[in-house]
Amino acid sequence: MQELTINIIFLILYIIFISTIADVLRYVREENRKADPLSAWYLLIPIFNIIWFYILVFKISKAIHNEYISRNLSINKYPTLILGLLSAILVPLSITSHLIDFDNYNITISLDNASVIGRVIWLIYFAQLYQYKKKLKQFRINDSQ
Repeated sequence: MQELTINIIFLILYIIFISTIADVLRYVREENRKADPLSAWYLLIPIFNIIWFYILVFKISKAIHNEYISRNLSINKYPTLILGLLSAILVPLSITSHLIDFDNYNITISLDNASVIGRVIWLIYFAQLYQYKKKLKQFRINDSQ
């Protein structure tokens, strides 16, 4: 029962995360986008989502960078990229550690530790995207006034 509750909470968080990605891309001007906002929902496709997440991490970073540059605002060359890549690498390790029964206890513990670190980094990445979402939304509101 506890595992089901944790999975439901994670699924809700994951859907909010995908929605945040879609919003970030939606608030970026069309000419600065590197991915369609609806393409964020491909992250719901099992197995494919692992590869697609890597691709989206790069596209989101580039879209945010392009948006800031087009507005003559200073920004890091690769905003969100490092945290996005780290979470894309480390989060799937949690799946690996549960699917494969390693005979070596140290490998299992290492994978579990990496997956915990990956989830923390993922949450930080999520928060970072949410902050950019708020800024980009404000840009769009200011544009329409």
